[in-house]
Amino acid sequence: MNTRRIIAISLITTVMGCGASTDVDPGTLDATAVNARFAEMDEVLGSALWQSFAALGAVFAESPTGAALLERPTAPGAIAATPRIPTPLRGTTYVLATDPLRYVPDLTRTDAPATGVRIVLYAVNPITGVPVPDSEIGYADLTDEGDALPSGIALRLQIVSEHTTWVEYAVTMDGDEFSGNVGAMGFVSNPDARVEFDISASNLRTDTAVTMDLDFDIAVPVHEFWAVAAVRNVDAESGNTGAVDLDLTVGQTNIGFDAASTGKTVDAEVTVDNQLFATIAASGGGEPEVRDADGEALSQDEMRALGHIMSFNDTAFRVFGDLMRPVGPILGLEMLP
Repeated sequence: MNTRRIIAISLITTVMGCGASTDVDPGTLDATAVNARFAEMDEVLGSALWQSFAALGAVFAESPTGAALLERPTAPGAIAATPRIPTPLRGTTYVLATDPLRYVPDLTRTDAPATGVRIVLYAVNPITGVPVPDSEIGYADLTDEGDALPSGIALRLQIVSEHTTWVEYAVTMDGDEFSGNVGAMGFVSNPDARVEFDISASNLRTDTAVTMDLDFDIAVPVHEFWAVAAVRNVDAESGNTGAVDLDLTVGQTNIGFDAASTGKTVDAEVTVDNQLFATIAASGGGEPEVRDADGEALSQDEMRALGHIMSFNDTAFRVFGDLMRPVGPILGLEMLP
């Protein structure tokens, strides 16, 4: 486990189960507000439709549809702008069959997009995480928008339930065998809120390593929550992160988080409205040392809020991975862990 994750987990598990925060002085971190905003975002990403969507990837990739799409690998060199959803599959709706669990075409359904496919979604067993075939809850339309591009791939995924679009985003991909970039821009919503995102990842392959950079902009406007971050030099093998620069706005408060890591050590500063709030240092996989601007220990609620902030780039990676899984077979991507 990399140092970044060790620190985040240590901070969060230390304060699990602590009570509500007390009043905070002006100019200090409103830990209650920060924790509430993260909880609201997690609630959107925990909706039944989103969980069904996230569970789609593994089943879809192992189905005949995914296999057919995987027969269109990208050759070395620049990514050609060939259609990523083959013509024979376009206009087809896929439903979940059992024994074995897999997606199969249903030729009686004719509402799939002309340049894409429709994939029916099902409720997910909360214990096994496996879709339940007799519990249909909506559908996902995957459309190829890259036919006219000079290079690269462009797809759009729209998820609908009860005549309402709850998820919609575009995915783009371009590059060659040495470097490339993948982006996802759109929204995920539930009846109470909408999480808007613009996430891009780029990678560089050398003879000795593969590194990734991640840039993301995630917002929940109705809850006055905005996050913009740059995560740099993520080692593809170890998961260690070289640097994180996060700018978080919660209501009228601006929170900054800047961290640098060697894989064995982490040094970070947290600011609130441009004033130093806390410093974090860790080395050798030991417990992080966290102190406020005066060198004192933080309160339990402040530690919980800090844990959320520090692990937010992990949340972005998780969301990005969920977004990529259903389109991964078409892009020819290895899924993120």
